Amino acid sequence: MKIIFTTSIFLVYTALALAQRETLYFENGNKKYEEEKKDGHFVGKRIWWYENGEKKSAGYYNKQGVLIRSKQWDSTGTLIIDHDFKKWQNEKGKTDLSHVNWDVVDSICISYTGVGLGNQPSKGDTVTLHYIGYFENGEQFDNSFDRQEPLSFTVGSNYLLKSFAKAIATFKRGQQGYIKIPPQYAYGNKPSGNIPANSTLVYFVDIINIR
Repeated sequence: MKIIFTTSIFLVYTALALAQRETLYFENGNKKYEEEKKDGHFVGKRIWWYENGEKKSAGYYNKQGVLIRSKQWDSTGTLIIDHDFKKWQNEKGKTDLSHVNWDVVDSICISYTGVGLGNQPSKGDTVTLHYIGYFENGEQFDNSFDRQEPLSFTVGSNYLLKSFAKAIATFKRGQQGYIKIPPQYAYGNKPSGNIPANSTLVYFVDIINIR
């Protein structure tokens, strides 16, 4: 017989200079989670803890709600991941995207390089790809090549931005290219992670496999 134990959670709201703080607690009284929001987005710190009281992970946001740094610890309190997004962006510099020639496909700009192999993916197919995410000025905000972790998703699922998934469905295996997504088809007027509000996003994609 398998017994599943659940942890009780208590919720506390506190008004702080127009920012709203939400705190969750473990049953033993230790903090489980804490965040602050202002105008509908995160500000300051967003922290998770282990039940033993050690920090588990933390996100640090600027006043506009953009994630600028994230950290993770193991259960003993040892720091294992520290991503300083602004420092990383400065080290990467900017990529000149002015050479990209765009075709408009269903309100999304796409530029293909090469012809690829086989057919375009169908609903239910799994697509595996590498990508680099840029802001319109050529500054990187994400890079799967650096992480050595390609992205896989099922066509027709709601896992990704609909505009991005729809554009990927026009590529073939082995094909590369660029996708440009205006704010209204990306995250709109709300920040998301380290992406500011009203950002136009440009992705370089490399389709590894379709199956």
